[in-house]
Amino acid sequence: MKRKKIKKFPIFCIVLIILCLGFGYFRFFKNNNNDKKIKQTTSNYSKKSLEKMDDLKIKDKVNTNLYSKTLDVAIFDEYFQSEYVNKYEKIDYVDIDNFIDFINILLDRSTSVDEISKIIENYTNCPNFNKYNFERYLSYKEKNSDLDYQDVVTRVNIKLDKEYYTDTEPVKDPDSLYVVVNKYNYLDANFIPKNLKPLFNNSGVTMVEEAANAYKELVEAAKNDGITLVATTAYRSYAFQSSLYNSYKNKDGEALADTYSARPGYSEHQTGLAADLNDPNYSPRRLSADDYKWLKDNADKFGFIIRFPEGKENITGYQEEDWHIRYLGKDVAKKVKDSGLTLDEYYDLYLK
Repeated sequence: MKRKKIKKFPIFCIVLIILCLGFGYFRFFKNNNNDKKIKQTTSNYSKKSLEKMDDLKIKDKVNTNLYSKTLDVAIFDEYFQSEYVNKYEKIDYVDIDNFIDFINILLDRSTSVDEISKIIENYTNCPNFNKYNFERYLSYKEKNSDLDYQDVVTRVNIKLDKEYYTDTEPVKDPDSLYVVVNKYNYLDANFIPKNLKPLFNNSGVTMVEEAANAYKELVEAAKNDGITLVATTAYRSYAFQSSLYNSYKNKDGEALADTYSARPGYSEHQTGLAADLNDPNYSPRRLSADDYKWLKDNADKFGFIIRFPEGKENITGYQEEDWHIRYLGKDVAKKVKDSGLTLDEYYDLYLK
C-alpha cells in the first residue's frame, strides 16, 4: 500500500507543475497581448501629434492609450481650444470642413458631447447647408424645435430668422426666369424687364414676352374648360408699386399693408413674370372655388405656379393669394408644384 502511494505522489506533483506552468504562460501571454494592444493604440497618435500635445501643454491631460481622431485633428486646427481637450476625446469624428469650429460652437452652448456629432451630421447632410449660418441654424432650431433640420436650414437661408425688410440685398439676376423677389431681396428702382409684351386679352397689361405667350395658352385652355380668367395687373413699375403700397398703408397701416402688399422694389410684379388674375363672372373674390381648383391643377402645365398659396403665409410673408401666378417655365413650375415648396424654398434648395 505504501509503495502505491509513493508512485502516485510524483504523478500528482507533475500534474500540478504542468497546471502552474500553463496558468503562468496564460497570464504571460495575456499581459503581453494587452501590452501589444496598448502599444498599437498609443501608436495611433503619431510622433508629430505627441510633440504637438507637448507644445500645447496638454499631454498630461490626454489619455494617450485611447486614441481619438477628433482630438488628433483638433490639436492642429486653428479653432483648437485647450479647455475642451477632454471633450474632444469623447466626440465621434465627422470628416467635414470646419468640424472643430462647429464642435466649439456647440460646446459653448453646453451641448452634450454625446449629441454633438449627430447634430453636426444632421445639418451638414442638408444639400443647402451653409457653414456661415451654423449658429443661426442652432438659434432658430431652439425657437422652432418642431421643425426638422432641413426646414431649419432652408428657412434660415432665406432669412426667416430675421425681421422682414431687414438684412436686405439687391437681386443679382433680375432678368432670370427664376429670380426671387421677396421681403429680403429687392429690385433697383430703375429696373425694367426686357421684352415686355401686351397681354392678348388686356392690352393695358404687359408681361415678359415668354410669360405673356404662356399666359395666352393658359387662359385659352381654361376657357375650353369653362373657366374665364383675365389678368388685371402684371408688370408694375417701381413708381406704380410705390403709389399702390402707400395707398394701402395710409388706409390700413403699415403692419397690415405688409401682409398683402409689397413695398416698392420688393414686388414680384416688377419682374414682369407675375400676374394677378380675375374672373369677371365672379364676385366678391377675384376667383371662384372652381377657378382656383383649375389653376391649382393646371397652372404648371403652362409654366406658372401659385406664388402665395394657402398655409405658406409664414414662408412667403403674405396672405394667401390664389389669383397671383408666377411664370417659371414648364419644367421648373412642375418641379416646384410637385415639391410642395414655395418658390423661396425651392430656389434655395435647387436653383440658387
